[in-house]
Amino acid sequence: MAIDVQVCLDPTTPGNTLNNSAWTVADTGNGQTGPSGLTYEQFPAPAYPAQGYIDSGSCVRGWIVYPIVKGQALTTVRYFPGSATAPLATWTA
Repeated sequence: MAIDVQVCLDPTTPGNTLNNSAWTVADTGNGQTGPSGLTYEQFPAPAYPAQGYIDSGSCVRGWIVYPIVKGQALTTVRYFPGSATAPLATWTA
């Protein structure tokens, strides 16, 4: 399974590092899963960077692939970058 995500910084926010491990998903079995270390051709480009940098006033978008257990539906997506003290965003299915 994969999610298509985008992070944007406004022009007053300094640039910073980013990585796909800031994004986790949870499923109906209460499993919380980080991104897969593998890539799969069936997901379109672009891939969200495993490690990268985002400039002030810009956006970075791409797909992140997750190894979800068969039969467990996705319930939550959470964005919690390492520099934050709490998740910056959570989406519930």
